[in-house]
Amino acid sequence: MARVLLLSDVNAKNILYCARAAGHEVVVAGAPDRNRVVRVHPSAERFVPLRSDLSFPSANDDVVGEIFDLVSDHKIDVVLPSSFECIRLMSQHRAALDQRVRVMPTPRLETVETLDDKANFHQYCLANGIAHPHSHLLTGLSQAELEPLGSIQFPVIAKPPSGAGGEGLEIFDDLPSLVNHYTTPEGPDSEAFPLLVQECFKGEDIDFNAFAREGQILASSVMRTTFYERTPGFNVTDFVRNEEVRELGERILEGSGFSGPVNIDMRIRADDGTVQLIEVNPRFWDRIVHSLIDEINFVDVGIQAAAGPSKGVVSRAGPNQWPSSLVRPVLAAMRNLDPSALSSLARTTWIQVRYLTFTKFLLAYAKVRERLGRD
Repeated sequence: MARVLLLSDVNAKNILYCARAAGHEVVVAGAPDRNRVVRVHPSAERFVPLRSDLSFPSANDDVVGEIFDLVSDHKIDVVLPSSFECIRLMSQHRAALDQRVRVMPTPRLETVETLDDKANFHQYCLANGIAHPHSHLLTGLSQAELEPLGSIQFPVIAKPPSGAGGEGLEIFDDLPSLVNHYTTPEGPDSEAFPLLVQECFKGEDIDFNAFAREGQILASSVMRTTFYERTPGFNVTDFVRNEEVRELGERILEGSGFSGPVNIDMRIRADDGTVQLIEVNPRFWDRIVHSLIDEINFVDVGIQAAAGPSKGVVSRAGPNQWPSSLVRPVLAAMRNLDPSALSSLARTTWIQVRYLTFTKFLLAYAKVRERLGRD
C-alpha cells in the first residue's frame, strides 16, 4: 500500500473514502474553507492547509514547491489530484513533478481541451464519425446565429461549452422560449454566450467509466442509471454489459491517447436504440464510490498506475444496485402500493449501507465541530 498525498480542491470525500478503502495511508492538503468535511475526515491521517491555489492555471507558482515540501515531510509515495482543476494543474506542472515524485496519470492539456470543451468535443465527434446529438454553438441572438437552430428538433438543451455538473444548463421547448430567456431589457445577455445548443431526446442514461494510461485502459465499466419517477422518486445505479457503449468509450480513449480517470456520458435513444455520446468528463466523477459494488476501485487503480505497472480490472456487471435513497423505495412502495419500488433494496450491498451510515455520521460530526469553532 502507498502513502498518498490527496490534493483536495473541494471536499474530495468520496475519493478519500475510496483510497482508504483500498488500504492506502492518506494525507489530505487543500484550502480549509473549501474542505470543511474532508479536514475532519477520519479516513485521512491528517489534513494540511495549503497556502497555494489548486486551481488551473495556477495563480501561485509556489504550488509545486509546496507539494515537494509535503512529499518530503510526510514521506509521500504518490500524489493524487482529485478535482478537474487539480488534474489540469498536475498536467500543467507534469515535467517538474515527475522529477521528484510519482503522480497519478493525467491527460495532456491539449487532450483535455478537445474532450472537455463541449463545442470542441462536438467537432471531434463530427470529424471521427461518432454518433452525437445535433448541436450548434450559439454565440449570440442575431438572425444569422439563430438560423442554424432550424435544423435542430426541439426541445433542446443549452449549456456553456466549459460548464460542469449541470452548471448553466437550461432546457427549452421552442425557439421563442430560448430567445426570451437570454434577453434582458437592454438586449441579449452577452455574458451568457457562447452556448452549445443540443437536441434533447428521450432515452436511457448510460455512462462509460474508465481509468487509462496513454490510451491503454486499465479499468472500465458501463454504468446505468434508471429512475423511479412516481412520488417519492429516486434513481438506481447499476453496472451492465453493453458492448456498443464499451466500444465507443474505448474508441475515444485509445484514439486520443487519454491518461487518467474519465466518465463519458451517453444516452440510448428511445426512438431508435442508437447510442449517442453526450459529453466527456476527464476527471473522477461524483458517483465514484458506487463502483465499489462492482468490485472496481478506480481511485486505487489510479494510485497503482502511478506507483508502477498495474493489472487491468474488469467489471463484474453483477446484480448489485445502488439506490440513491434507502428510505424512498420503502415510502414509494407504501404510497403507491407498488412492490417493484422495493426491488432495488433487495440488491443493495453492505458497501452502500456502511458508506451512507459513515457519511451521515461524518457530516453531523463536521457540523458540530464547525459550530464549536474548531478547525
